[in-house]
Amino acid sequence: MGDLLLLPTKGNVAFGTGKDCWGFSLTRFANMIADKFKVDRTKMMEKLWGDNYYNPETKKFGTDD
Repeated sequence: MGDLLLLPTKGNVAFGTGKDCWGFSLTRFANMIADKFKVDRTKMMEKLWGDNYYNPETKKFGTDD
């Protein structure tokens, strides 16, 4: 059957709502943000999922480590 592990960073998970009629995958969202800020899509996907946060004052991603 192949790899059955679901990971948003692999692009095999989608988020959405039928009530409000929207949906997206992490891949699609990362593409949109990466294009806007001219950064690598793969790196953006890693930053958007997990224990990361965006600091608007420094305009950088960080962790709680």
